[in-house]
Amino acid sequence: PMRSVPEAFSCEQAIHRGMVEELNHPHLGKIKLPRTPISFSSPEDSRGGGFAPGEKQPTVPPPMLGEHTEEVLSELLHIHRDDLLLMEEMGAIECWR
Repeated sequence: PMRSVPEAFSCEQAIHRGMVEELNHPHLGKIKLPRTPISFSSPEDSRGGGFAPGEKQPTVPPPMLGEHTEEVLSELLHIHRDDLLLMEEMGAIECWR
């Protein structure tokens, strides 16, 4: 059956299977997130690291809107900081500070 987001996060089966994770977000407080359905449990996983069987991969909070905007535009696209500030003043971009 199709479930709403609150229904999915409170579904006993999803909770039992470890598909729902609660974590403390630095700005939003306690939030619930869906865990990825893919789990690497072998020491030979694709990242060269590995997790012991049954060990959960660490989950990090999602970024805030605009959290990486300044970094991407300045470091990857080489847009000057003065231009970024102007673009932000005009409402063209949002930077998280």
